[in-house]
Amino acid sequence: RPCATCPAGYGTDLIDATPLADCRMYESFGEIWKGFSKNATEAMATPVGLPVWTTLLGLGHVLPVLTAGLAFFGFVPPIPGFGALAAIIGYRLMLTAKFRQDWLGALTHPFGIAMLVALQWRAFFNARAGRRVSWKGREYVPR
Repeated sequence: RPCATCPAGYGTDLIDATPLADCRMYESFGEIWKGFSKNATEAMATPVGLPVWTTLLGLGHVLPVLTAGLAFFGFVPPIPGFGALAAIIGYRLMLTAKFRQDWLGALTHPFGIAMLVALQWRAFFNARAGRRVSWKGREYVPR
């Protein structure tokens, strides 16, 4: 579409292309782990980024499970204890409905985030040890 302030006069836009394409990159947990490990050291698993991401993801997506558990046993008030978890799961359920994803992924979202953080830490230490990652027959050498 035309854009007066964009290079060459044209801009871009973000759209929901869900009806146009479908893609499944991984068939098993092992493939997921290896596939994400391949890119982890270039993404979050850096000396500066990893503590920040661990804190943000841990507080925002994993801690609510713990506070809900504490609320269940009466150690914290129910509204804050269950409220954060309900907000996270509710948001994921809305995204799941919108993008026609698997409902189990929404319900296990905090566990998935905890696994992502664990994967990033493992990738961080493997990169520091100079270990290579292989995925789909290709080998990745961390920098």
